[in-house]
Amino acid sequence: MPGSLTVRQAQLVLPDRVVTGDLVIEAGVITRIEPRVEREAGEVIDGTGLTVLPGVIDPAVHFREPGSTHQECLETGSCAAAAGGVTAFLDLPDTTPATTTVEALHHKLELASEHSRVHYGFYLGSTADNQ
Repeated sequence: MPGSLTVRQAQLVLPDRVVTGDLVIEAGVITRIEPRVEREAGEVIDGTGLTVLPGVIDPAVHFREPGSTHQECLETGSCAAAAGGVTAFLDLPDTTPATTTVEALHHKLELASEHSRVHYGFYLGSTADNQ
């Protein structure tokens, strides 16, 4: 099955407990968590000794796009986030120019739609002129 994955016998961190079992992902959605699935889907990973955690949301990142992409851009920052288990971020408005207008916010949203590897959101900075 294309786009499917079975993780066998991993420690699965659930909202109310940790269990050992199998996890099946189909088309990017977790479809089964069971002690032992009978039919594997797609690629199979032996999860023995591994822990599967929910994705993390980082609520305060300082990516430097636009303005200082030589320090960090949306692509490199989101790649680093994904490597660390972060599946979504909220970027602060202290870029150059600062994200204090609707136009600047839309520009960052457009950049992220083209370059981010994880889910994203952006804060809009408050100033005396944009209340």
